[in-house]
Amino acid sequence: LRTKTIMSTETWISGAHKRKETLLSQIGGEKILKEAVDLFYKHLLSDPDLSRFFHGTNMEILKWHVLNFMSVAFGDVPKTFDLENLILDQHKFLFEDPYGLSVDDFDRFVGCFKMTLAELDIENDVVEEAVGVLQRLQPVFEKGQRDAELRKKTESRQLHFLQTAALASVVGMAVLSWAKKRN
Repeated sequence: LRTKTIMSTETWISGAHKRKETLLSQIGGEKILKEAVDLFYKHLLSDPDLSRFFHGTNMEILKWHVLNFMSVAFGDVPKTFDLENLILDQHKFLFEDPYGLSVDDFDRFVGCFKMTLAELDIENDVVEEAVGVLQRLQPVFEKGQRDAELRKKTESRQLHFLQTAALASVVGMAVLSWAKKRN
């Protein structure tokens, strides 16, 4: 069980100005980042464990969102950007059944991104820095997974309570009916 605390937006933003000047340009700028996003999704869609998250998704729109996200992540993150809530709100359904997005899936996504940057011949230290930026998001995915598990347990308890109450009602009505017939 991982016990990291959820990061604040401020933690994620720290170092963003420096990243704007270095990381996005070291990757090769927007043009190379676009190539990376295209190749990244090619890898994701060829992975049977990860491709399930994209059934019915308009990939061009998704790629556009991810390109914009990574441009911000590897550049200058606005201080008002509430990344944690954005991720949790937009991905809530993926944490739920039948998808069950987990921290292990997050790690595989990051691994695919690392492999993608390496395939584009981006220097290893730049790849590691970019992966480090994404890794800081892992606590958000941990929270999403925990919250989904808690919702599932709560729903299960509520269902069990309702089933027990319904059974008690049926038994009660049967006893009343039996008592009425007996008199």
